[in-house]
Amino acid sequence: MPMPKTISRLKWLSGLLFGILFLIAISFAFNLENAIQKHVIAKKLEAQHHGMDILKDPGIRVIFAGTGVPVPSKDRGAQCIAVIANGELLIFDDGGAGVRSLAAWGYPIHKINKVFLTHLHSDHMAGLGGLIGATWIAGRTGPLRVYGPDDSNKLSHTLYPPTSQEYQTGTFTTGRVPDNRRVFELGKPDFPKAPKDYVPGIDYVLRGISMAYEPDVMERNGNVQTRESAPWEMGFAIPHPLPDMESAGTAPDFGWGELKTVYESESGKLKVKAFLVDHYACFPSYGYRIECGGQAVVISGDTEKMTYMAKCAKGADILIHEAVNMRMLEAIAAVLEEKYGDHEKAGHYRGASAHHTDSLDVARTAMEAGVSRLVLTHVIPPIDPGFIHERIFVKGMDDIFRGEIDVARDGMEIYLPPAASE
Repeated sequence: MPMPKTISRLKWLSGLLFGILFLIAISFAFNLENAIQKHVIAKKLEAQHHGMDILKDPGIRVIFAGTGVPVPSKDRGAQCIAVIANGELLIFDDGGAGVRSLAAWGYPIHKINKVFLTHLHSDHMAGLGGLIGATWIAGRTGPLRVYGPDDSNKLSHTLYPPTSQEYQTGTFTTGRVPDNRRVFELGKPDFPKAPKDYVPGIDYVLRGISMAYEPDVMERNGNVQTRESAPWEMGFAIPHPLPDMESAGTAPDFGWGELKTVYESESGKLKVKAFLVDHYACFPSYGYRIECGGQAVVISGDTEKMTYMAKCAKGADILIHEAVNMRMLEAIAAVLEEKYGDHEKAGHYRGASAHHTDSLDVARTAMEAGVSRLVLTHVIPPIDPGFIHERIFVKGMDDIFRGEIDVARDGMEIYLPPAASE
């Protein structure tokens, strides 16, 4: 029986309506997707521009991009501190992926053109190669200058690793110059022991990084070179060796407790001053004092208890100091011995005070220096971020230093507004 025309027409209209609604839905979804995409892009660009706006702020910002120790941690990256002042973004140490974290948090890493290393332990400079490349690829247009300890005797070294025969015979060459072999002596407990007259410096380190990253720079050159302002030469860094206390038999450049300006902005408003610290056999090692607009931030670097630290940190608004809590370490060592019979590891924990500063001594330094705020980083034993762990670590410090005490966490930012006179 033929379908009534009315029903047939209704079906046709229903199909047409469904098709129209379907097309409307598809169009709406497409437009919604585009709107979401535009919103995400806008937010991303807004964050980048906000990062640029930070550079215009007349105050000082201190960002902790890494607060950990050599032992890897899911919560703390290796040491890296960023300081934004006078329109510049300065980096102090990068032991891992600190600069990548800064980029993820929206800071303009392409504006980084100066890095200051406290010393050449891996947890303070292992991220240097990645930093050089990341800032270049991000759009850095000027050279990257790396300030760090000097090569003690200015020898021209090669970077060849030891051969198996050299390992077996107990010696291997660390540098080759005419009629002069510099040799490491392999043997416990001092393996490897470098010659007393040679300590590698920032020149040596950057030469090695340049060799390691040369294939990367050359391969990327075709892409980055399209920006004429960022030529391939920017994929490498320029070493700026700091003077040490005794340099190649010459008169000391500066001694213990003396601040030496190693960088000054054109306006003279921003200064970075270096001072020697005592980090056991890692000599020379440095701390830094950053001064801008009548305010000061001091970074201790790794150091044993040092009487001159209070002088170098005198009147600072913020003192950022490493710290080891010997009471906590002794408790850990006791458990290792009593429960596990591990006397070797227990001794390792107890020996940490030979290279670092006890938390109570840090508090005394802050008190003697008259600083406004004390921030702890590179804390030993490593602790999880959190109020309880941090309060246990700083126990007893507030009996000595009455100012504000913080344990730095990755991602923490401290802002110093401009001084009243500015």
